[in-house]
Amino acid sequence: MKWLAGLFKHLGGRLEQGPCDNTMRLSTDFLRESDECDDCEEALEWLAERGGFCDCEVLLNVEPPDDGDAIQASTRAYERIIEAVDEYEKAKKRMG
Repeated sequence: MKWLAGLFKHLGGRLEQGPCDNTMRLSTDFLRESDECDDCEEALEWLAERGGFCDCEVLLNVEPPDDGDAIQASTRAYERIIEAVDEYEKAKKRMG
């Protein structure tokens, strides 16, 4: 499951740039292009079984297995989403 750490990093970066569109588009694109994922459909099913029904839910709901790289990537991606939401809320308040 080497692809999981890469997916967390990818989603963290992409979702920091813009909101989730409530699809698995970013995850699907990453998995199809990844050399580390042999079966994209199987990977998407695995994510869905763990609550990953859209890109942001992958980060929020999918618990990484006991793998240091995946855990670190998941934690950092989650932190980046929280930071982005905080910045959005601050900007909204400034604009009145």
